[in-house]
Amino acid sequence: YEVVHPRCKGYQDGIISITNITGGQGEDFFISINGSEFTSDTYFDMLAEGEYLLLVKDAFLNSKSFLISLEVSEVFEIDITDDFDTYLGVTNTIRLEGANKPIQSHAWFPASSFSLFDDEYQFEVDLIDNITIYCRAEDIDGCIAEDQVTILVSKERNVYIPNIFSPNGDGENDYFKPIFGPSVDRIVSLSIYDRWGRLIWEGYDMPANSEDSGWDGQFNGRPASQGTYIYLTYIRFQSGREVKYEGSINLVR
Repeated sequence: YEVVHPRCKGYQDGIISITNITGGQGEDFFISINGSEFTSDTYFDMLAEGEYLLLVKDAFLNSKSFLISLEVSEVFEIDITDDFDTYLGVTNTIRLEGANKPIQSHAWFPASSFSLFDDEYQFEVDLIDNITIYCRAEDIDGCIAEDQVTILVSKERNVYIPNIFSPNGDGENDYFKPIFGPSVDRIVSLSIYDRWGRLIWEGYDMPANSEDSGWDGQFNGRPASQGTYIYLTYIRFQSGREVKYEGSINLVR
């Protein structure tokens, strides 16, 4: 017999051909493959990877069985970035790390997830929700391989607001401002009041963690007095949500 193995895993293009039958009695032979009805056919196509039991019998019911295996010589496989955790506002790189056979073409799904393309084998994403990204590739033989990466996005806000600062010009702790992690987009507004409710300072649309933004301890161009002040701030997160924070801050010199 002769066989043609399937080109790809999952393909049904394998062939078993019975080329010569000897022995038995008479000239007529019948073949059953994997328990199917006996037939005089000797050519079996559209076969997938696996084992096939051929039972051959003659007109006098003499029979003999053969076990034939069809195998894909090399299963096409690809490898993309492993699963990982990330945070709001963090730019992450997804890569098609490699394949065991030359790649003819590939595609990423869902395409709407990709914000910044780097090249055809890697790209950058800024995510606000958990997601599974898929890569589907085809090799030069038309075989298909798939891989996926699941990304879990932490929505922890990670906002820290100091309760004391010292605007004395020494380059340390000279500005009062919230401190945050990558989940924050910007400070929408920050207002400072004295204990009687008088507005001392306010700022708007400040980038996250900018070194020279925030209250510098001045009031009307002069150093504000030591003491306790009230702050009110609205912070916008990468998800687009704005959250209000308020509390007290101690100014020391």
